Amino acid sequence: MKKIALLSSTIAFGLFEPEHRDARTFSYEKVASTADLSHFTLDYALLLQALTDQHCLPTLVAWNDPHIDWRAFDAVLIHSPWDYYEHQDAFLNVLRDIETHTVVLNSWKTVAWNSDKKYLQDLSDAGIPIIPSAFINVAKTPDILAALPNYNWTQGYVFKPTVSAGASNVFVITSSEQAAKIYTQYFLNKHNTLLVQPFMEEIRTEGEWSLIFFEGHYSHGVLKKAEAENIWVKHSMENQKHLPDESLIKASVAIYQRLIALRQDSPLYTRIDVIKRIEGLCVMEVEQIEPYLYLHAKADAAKKLVAGIIKRL
Repeated sequence: MKKIALLSSTIAFGLFEPEHRDARTFSYEKVASTADLSHFTLDYALLLQALTDQHCLPTLVAWNDPHIDWRAFDAVLIHSPWDYYEHQDAFLNVLRDIETHTVVLNSWKTVAWNSDKKYLQDLSDAGIPIIPSAFINVAKTPDILAALPNYNWTQGYVFKPTVSAGASNVFVITSSEQAAKIYTQYFLNKHNTLLVQPFMEEIRTEGEWSLIFFEGHYSHGVLKKAEAENIWVKHSMENQKHLPDESLIKASVAIYQRLIALRQDSPLYTRIDVIKRIEGLCVMEVEQIEPYLYLHAKADAAKKLVAGIIKRL
């Protein structure tokens, strides 16, 4: 029987395994997902079942538990380390160490690149369409108003750290006064780089698509729609009944192929989040660290993911 570690954090144990010895009172504060958490536990159950069916023994472990013997596992699947962005260097150091003892999925190389949203510049340089993005060095920028790109105040600016997850410290700014206040309060002396983007109205209209790839092949996709008058897309079960059409799938496959050509690596899983604009798809982000992969959205998705793990052992 193969032993598979599901790399998590103690703050997640309360959701996935309430009886776990390290479980805390669970509080999930990412605004984008508070409406419905059942999809997380359903995906976890599907993953456990698929692993068990393939004679694997899954174990939920904390990435920063110093007592774990990583040599005891045949592979480590990065599952739900939801606090990694608060400890980026430590998290990457742990992954590098684990990789000397066993297989890590996705690899340290992939995760190190994907952990900082400055990777968006790499995508743009490679000809992959992204939302216009400016990267501002916080330590060298005391006056944010002088550094802002020429976007539209009516449309709004989006401020977010380049190392972050979910909706943590993400703001939609609609005035210069608000920009200065938010920058001073939430970014100065707290983050290295600020990502500034124009707000995309398509998030409020059609929504954001997530396209999932396993082992280099397209698997499935879901639509995440925002609540009325809100900017945060919902990860709820009800909101994932929309399926991508063939043209969207074809365009997403082309983006994925360019991504792989750029990176020259072979990730087990990749989730590409996009919006549809008049000129075509526009990448919001690429997710290769925490595989929330909407396994419940397709009957064989969990089996595909596990088949990929088994293949790499």
